[in-house]
Amino acid sequence: MPQRHRPELSESVAGERLVGYRRSARTFGRDRTCAHRGCTTRLSMYNSGSLCALHAPFRSVVVDAVVRMAAGDSGERLAAS
Repeated sequence: MPQRHRPELSESVAGERLVGYRRSARTFGRDRTCAHRGCTTRLSMYNSGSLCALHAPFRSVVVDAVVRMAAGDSGERLAAS
């Protein structure tokens, strides 16, 4: 089905351009390897954890939300098992 032009979505939004704001990505060291026994996977300098994706426990936004709810939304973080 062809997409139709919608004039209400064609308006531009005025705003100021961000100038001079350039934040570098946080890094966590180079030449690190996965801490899992026997794993030789080299970790990205942007990976804050000590395990590679294969060995790290699966976490999702849903899991994080449940953990926060279990903590009573007090801002405390519980460790997910």
